[in-house]
Amino acid sequence: MTTLLLLVAALCVGVGVAYAGILVARSAGFPQRVFTPYNQVENYPFSLNHEDCEILIYGDSSAMTGVDPVRLEALTHHKTCNISQTQPTVVATGTLAIDLYLKQNTLPKYLVIQLAPETFYQPHGLDTLAGFDPIMLMLRHDPGHATTKKLLQNPLPTLRFLSLALQDRYWPNRAYEASFLELYKRPIADYYSHSGFLTLPKPAETACGEPKPLGAPEDFGWIDEARTRYSAMGVKVLVLASPIPECDSQREIYRNLAPHVDGGPLTLPVGLFNDSDRHYTREGSDTVSAMVAQKILALEAH
Repeated sequence: MTTLLLLVAALCVGVGVAYAGILVARSAGFPQRVFTPYNQVENYPFSLNHEDCEILIYGDSSAMTGVDPVRLEALTHHKTCNISQTQPTVVATGTLAIDLYLKQNTLPKYLVIQLAPETFYQPHGLDTLAGFDPIMLMLRHDPGHATTKKLLQNPLPTLRFLSLALQDRYWPNRAYEASFLELYKRPIADYYSHSGFLTLPKPAETACGEPKPLGAPEDFGWIDEARTRYSAMGVKVLVLASPIPECDSQREIYRNLAPHVDGGPLTLPVGLFNDSDRHYTREGSDTVSAMVAQKILALEAH
């Protein structure tokens, strides 16, 4: 009997801790307490209500750091929103962010899905990803049966997320926090968190890094399905592989993507990148934005 009572007590404590973590993660200020700029920018798209952008940009962090909606709007004269997420979120949740945007906004005229080449090779299970970002999106913006089922099917990533959420709230790493606050002064962080666009304050790269891990055969099923589904709604869909540095040792491998994308991956000088060979300097983002604008203007000409 004592053992049973202890087990019940332990279960109640566990459920209570998990519930507390969920409440913290869903609280209004949680993205601002997570001192990585990506999480604040990722939260931006879900504040868009009746923005009704004519061009919608979606993709991983190569689109988040590469496609400036202000620059694209100036070049195309179409109102533009960037709702990109980090790679783990894109891989784990597919086009969920687009569908959530469409619940509060009208259909765009153009949908641009831009992904780093290696994103097409990533496995889709939460257990194989850095699960913090996709779990945060699901808990905050898509609560319900489907999310509950997915989290219960992936208990270890879910528990890691909840423990990190509680740590951020009650036992934050002050040194880690200070390092980000030094790089991202509050006005800059606030600007990025209200634009969906981010360029990292890092120096330009001078050489390429290690090859990207390609964890699975390329997977075009979800992106082909997205193209078909949104095209059927009357949206003109562009799927692009993000530009990569000229020194990328895997550029020949990525030629396999050509039949499935509308452009790329083109190569650019490494000096237009400043992080992980996929995140762009300000000049790099101007170049990438101009490339995307050219694609859209070419569609308009036909």
